Amino acid sequence: MVRDVPSLVGPRSHIALERLATEALTAQDFDAALRYADRRIRIVPPPAAHCFVLRAEAAWRLGFEEAALADLAEALLVDPSDVGANRRMLAWAAGDRQRAAAARLICGEGNPAILRAAIAEL
Repeated sequence: MVRDVPSLVGPRSHIALERLATEALTAQDFDAALRYADRRIRIVPPPAAHCFVLRAEAAWRLGFEEAALADLAEALLVDPSDVGANRRMLAWAAGDRQRAAAARLICGEGNPAILRAAIAEL
């Protein structure tokens, strides 16, 4: 799936890895998405919350639920308001993590269906 190997080396390689992970998720190539997202997280600059969400999505689709939830927790440490991480935490987690995500989504969620689910959880 790698189309532009030179872009994976150098100061903008993190961007190329994020794009490749996103493309792999879109193509439902979850193994490749997990590899690209994992590599992105391990290089500089430090990863943003969405990088952990990419890896979480790939891990979840491969059946690695605990790893996915750990990545979402990491994403929320980086940015507690990250909508993607909070939406997935609401959908995938249970207990306190799910309620915390619901509370954060109520403050800024624009999707009525997700907002209803967050309210119902609380």
